[in-house]
Amino acid sequence: MLKQRIITAAIGVPLIILVIWLGDPWFSLLIAAAALGGTFEFYHLGKGENVNRPLIYFGLLWSLAIVLSPLIPYYKAVDSLPIIMAFATVVSLFCVLCYSPREKAFHNWAWIVAGVIYVGWMLSYWLSLRVLDDRGIWVYLAMFTTFANDTGAFFVGRKWGKHRLAPAISPGKSWEGALGGLLSAILAA
Repeated sequence: MLKQRIITAAIGVPLIILVIWLGDPWFSLLIAAAALGGTFEFYHLGKGENVNRPLIYFGLLWSLAIVLSPLIPYYKAVDSLPIIMAFATVVSLFCVLCYSPREKAFHNWAWIVAGVIYVGWMLSYWLSLRVLDDRGIWVYLAMFTTFANDTGAFFVGRKWGKHRLAPAISPGKSWEGALGGLLSAILAA
């Protein structure tokens, strides 16, 4: 497990640093790909949830629209996020009524919206961070803090982790690891 993490970091971190340095369109493409992958993964966390494919596809498109919304220049349009959210909420409710059994309609809709907000909306802030300065310093700081959290959680959880955080979703995660990650992120920032 540690060897795989080291290999991934040795290849991935330099590529991510390069993409941040290059800026747009490469950084936006990276964040868009992360949003699609993350939203798809979120929808598959609940394997038995039985959310219909058209709803998943709509959720992926919705997440992508939210992630890319900070790229719409303010001089050409108003803040696009409320417009995207309102339109997508109405369309998603319509899709749920068409593609979901009545008894699962609200549950399926809530699952789709949760994925969009948890992944798409949160990742959209990476694009906003990138435009704060020319060199992406704030993005580098956020990435460093995130990596410190992940590394601290891994090592503390491996050494002292006894109380499982969410065994059904990720059996290797522990409360001790979560605390170690939090403290590592605070120290790194």
